[in-house]
Amino acid sequence: MPSTVTDRIAGLSTSVAIKAPCRVATTANIELSGEQTVDGIVLIAGDRVLVKSQTDAKQNGIWVVDTSAWSRARDFDGNRDVVTGTLVPVNSGTVGAGYIFKVTTIGAIGIGATSLAFVPATLTNAAISALWQGLLAETTIADVLTEFGFSPFFQTLIDEASATAVRGALGAEKAFAKGADIDSGATLTLGSYGNYFVVNNNTGPITAIAVLGGMLFILQFASTPVLTHHATNLNLPTAANITAAAGDRLIGFATATNQVTVVAYLRATGQALAAGGGQGGSFFANQLYPTL
Repeated sequence: MPSTVTDRIAGLSTSVAIKAPCRVATTANIELSGEQTVDGIVLIAGDRVLVKSQTDAKQNGIWVVDTSAWSRARDFDGNRDVVTGTLVPVNSGTVGAGYIFKVTTIGAIGIGATSLAFVPATLTNAAISALWQGLLAETTIADVLTEFGFSPFFQTLIDEASATAVRGALGAEKAFAKGADIDSGATLTLGSYGNYFVVNNNTGPITAIAVLGGMLFILQFASTPVLTHHATNLNLPTAANITAAAGDRLIGFATATNQVTVVAYLRATGQALAAGGGQGGSFFANQLYPTL
């Protein structure tokens, strides 16, 4: 390609390898005549169009829209205006907006005589690693994280919008914090976050507690449900049913998923229930809650 020549009258820069932007690029064969819609854009006279999809590829190139027959752009109408690798930016269009198209035709090029091929330009410079080429080609954050090799688990964490959501994704059911209040029922299902829960509403005896294995938790009752001993998975220190009162607290440990042992039960008065239903007789309970 010869040195750049500027025509001060016509304002041309010949032989420039990166052309002035086109408004749109074609996506199919078109008539090179009249104002028309290309790639979703309504064109008017004077618009530059990258014509790249003609059935007769010798017609491909940069054209200027007119109300009648179009003309080739003056920076793309001579044999010295284009070589292999010439780049053409495109500003608008449903498909082509933001792309830079590259001439891939090899060898000497004659405008109107040589079939021209255009493809989206890609980063193939050896100075840019394969990793960065891959990253720059991605279109979503998830794709970038995959490119970096992040597991789906960590992708989930990065995608969370709040600290609570992150704790939940980390399995923070075991986090030492207050969880959402829960309602009494035959199966008391603990919330997905925290290890301390307030139990509201008395809708019937509690016969089971749904909880992850290995979890230590505290319940505080704001209602008066009956906790049923040895029903499904609930083992009470009294070896008998307990009728809760508002303000009572329970410390439980899940030896396995949904298998709960109540290690201490403290009445609202400050007294701990012991084995057999007495007050203050359990060594473990008394160490946690000495009888007042």
